[in-house]
Amino acid sequence: MCAGCSARHDAVTLVVAFPNTAAIEPGSPVVFNGSTVGVIRDITFSEGRVTAELLLDRDAKITHAMVPCAPHRNSAISQISAVAFMPISNDDLFVLYADATALIDTPYTDGEYFAFGRVYLPKSSHRIH
Repeated sequence: MCAGCSARHDAVTLVVAFPNTAAIEPGSPVVFNGSTVGVIRDITFSEGRVTAELLLDRDAKITHAMVPCAPHRNSAISQISAVAFMPISNDDLFVLYADATALIDTPYTDGEYFAFGRVYLPKSSHRIH
């Protein structure tokens, strides 16, 4: 469905905290494997963080092995402001989920909060920070 995911019952709501350097805005797309799977519904700023409410297509079934990432606001393509779910290293996954490694292969669930959104610099290096 997710051409905007306007009907909440057709969407999974995921709240993600990003560093305040994330270049995101409401209405921007959420991307997974090259396809748009959702939209940024809302953002708030507080305590050096940008918190985004993402509405994701319920059929997307994105697992915790994929981490929500946003372009850095100083990057060359920050005007795109899409959130993309990207893989991170196994070492980083085990640090994030140290006490709950079973979550890695499970999909994000409706109403979940993810405190570890990342930003990246698309032009200079594809490293995720």
